[in-house]
Amino acid sequence: HGLAIQYLYELYALEKGRAAFQPAKPRYNKALQTLLRGLVDVDDSRYLTSVLAEAPVVDAESTTLVSELCEREDKRQVGLSCLRALIVHQPSWRTQCLSRLLHHTAAENESIRSPAVRLVANKLFPKPFLVASIQRFAVANLRRACQVEVDQEEGLEEEKKKEEKEG
Repeated sequence: HGLAIQYLYELYALEKGRAAFQPAKPRYNKALQTLLRGLVDVDDSRYLTSVLAEAPVVDAESTTLVSELCEREDKRQVGLSCLRALIVHQPSWRTQCLSRLLHHTAAENESIRSPAVRLVANKLFPKPFLVASIQRFAVANLRRACQVEVDQEEGLEEEKKKEEKEG
């Protein structure tokens, strides 16, 4: 694991030095993707999450891979752990990954909602730099839920009045 991280740092430094004005780092990104895809099938997810946490830069393709893992029943816990690693250790992806994770906490599918809620409540909410974002999401969801309830009640009242007029 340490050797892989060291290799990523060396590749990143080499490519950054060569192309200071080019944001794309094709060799680094390819190496990162190869490493991550190889670690997806390893039984111990600690390697995958630690590579994501310790990599010098994480590209969009890597976050897409993590999102795909969250959607897979057999890799869901690994995907959620990877999201947590990105949120905590990769500030450039924090907002986007936290948004994805919070979206999972409101999913209709219980098999993704429950572990996502536990992860947010037990591991992320205690982190002071995440509290405000999590609270904003929770309040917005509560407001939406209350609005849906109010809208449904108003719809029922209108139907009742309509039925009374007809009857």
